[in-house]
Amino acid sequence: MPETPATEAATLSNGLKVRIVSAKSETVDSNAYDSGPTENVVVTIATEITNTGNATLVFPTAKSNVRTELSYGANHAKATNSAVQKSGPTDLPEQLVAGGSVTMMSTFTMRAGGADNVVFRFNPDSTTTDDITFTNVQTLYK
Repeated sequence: MPETPATEAATLSNGLKVRIVSAKSETVDSNAYDSGPTENVVVTIATEITNTGNATLVFPTAKSNVRTELSYGANHAKATNSAVQKSGPTDLPEQLVAGGSVTMMSTFTMRAGGADNVVFRFNPDSTTTDDITFTNVQTLYK
C-alpha cells in the first residue's frame, strides 16, 4: 500500500479505515524502560480503526499478526515497541461490527535524534491485509 500522510486516513481492502488520532513524544528517564540507556524518548500513538464495510470483521487471536512499527531518522532506525497495551479498553477487540470503531494505543522508545522523519507502520491483520505506512508522524505531536 502506498504511503499515507499521518494527517490522513487510509482504507484497507477489507473496509477498515485507519487513522492516527493523536501522537505525542516526550523525554523520559531511560531507566524506566528495558530498551536501553540511549533510548530516552517515548512516542505514543493512538490509532482509530473503523469498520466501513457491511460485515463484522474478526481480528486475529494471535497478537503477533497485528503489526505496529515505528521508524525514525534518515536511515529509518526502528524504535523499540515498548508496549501495545493488552487487555485494556484500547486493545483490539475480538471483532469489530460494521460501523463500529476502536482506538488502540501503541508506545515506542527511541533515541532523541531523527525525530524529524517519523514513520508509523500499522496492520490490524498481517495475514490478510497489507501494511499502512503513515509518514511525517512528528507533525502530529502535541
